[in-house]
Amino acid sequence: MVAHEEILDLACLNCGISSCERGSRWQHALVLFAKAQLPNDSTYSAAMLACRKANQWQVALSLWTERRAVSPAPTSITWSAAVSTAESGSQWQLALFLLQECGDSFLQVDGIIYSAASSACQKSHQWHWPLQLMQVMQCTNVELPLVVESVALEAAVAGGWKATVHLLDKMQGRAQSDGAVMAVATAACCQQQQHEQLRKLLDDSQDATVKALWHTRLFYESRDCFC
Repeated sequence: MVAHEEILDLACLNCGISSCERGSRWQHALVLFAKAQLPNDSTYSAAMLACRKANQWQVALSLWTERRAVSPAPTSITWSAAVSTAESGSQWQLALFLLQECGDSFLQVDGIIYSAASSACQKSHQWHWPLQLMQVMQCTNVELPLVVESVALEAAVAGGWKATVHLLDKMQGRAQSDGAVMAVATAACCQQQQHEQLRKLLDDSQDATVKALWHTRLFYESRDCFC
């Protein structure tokens, strides 16, 4: 009976800490956290995310350090919170390190963890990393969240026309992304006067709308592109 009450008390504490995240009340979250006699991964994760929401990422990482020091090994819940914390602090190197550590811990690295690491790199203008992470996800059959595709697209734009064409090649067959990537790739090629590559993209494209728009634009505005 006592054990059952302790579980209920911990569940209530976890809910209370989570509500502090929504209100950005990170100090109150820590007060509640300190009341947990045997905090579990949900407790740590909720407290870390409450601190992260209030831009107290250093405090959140100190909770992560504390969690790593106790058994059993952290689950994906706390790994995700740790990488998200690194993202909020624009600590891209730490985010990648945590991502690697998570994989080394024989845990299944999901799209949420990859998304946080990719966003951390984006915020620090480390454009090549989101593209590499997306490629790793594809090779390991991890489902690509839309946020990863969006970050990869922004990274490709920063990388120039070659990066966008490379991304387009990697994203073939993903209906929700092909059109956007195709539009960016063709625009980058035309802007940088890569006319031969632009013609190839249009010839290979299966997107009739994008092809029609570009052929119309080239006819009226850039007819010399194919001359």
